[in-house]
Amino acid sequence: MLTEDPGSVTHTSHANEWTIGTLLFYIHRLLEDAGKLSAVERAALKENVDLRFDAAHEALQKAEISSEKRFESVNEFRRTLSDQAAHFVTRPDIDAVNEKIAAISSRMDKSESKGQGLQSGWLILVAAVGLIATIAVLWKTTH
Repeated sequence: MLTEDPGSVTHTSHANEWTIGTLLFYIHRLLEDAGKLSAVERAALKENVDLRFDAAHEALQKAEISSEKRFESVNEFRRTLSDQAAHFVTRPDIDAVNEKIAAISSRMDKSESKGQGLQSGWLILVAAVGLIATIAVLWKTTH
């Protein structure tokens, strides 16, 4: 138990400065004074501590409820995104459609080239018939 004056414990000439010695003396005095509390003061102190604990506990419960509501909202948003994503077109679906379009385009190109070939064939046939008719007319007129 310290009974010395705080000024005698310090090694500086400034009596108002805190040193380790003055701090220890001050804490020791506080502990002595706390031991001298009356039963009424202790009951009031305990009630104050209990009230603060209850308030902190209530605040914690409110924070937990708020957090649960926030996470419910987040989970609902995730479910909405998941449902929405289920309706999106996937890459394999797009690739399959592109392959079908390419196949149809290829068939159309072949069909067009076949049609152009037939047109060319008819042109050659008409030209050949015209040539034969011209030769026949010239042959008749010369003989």
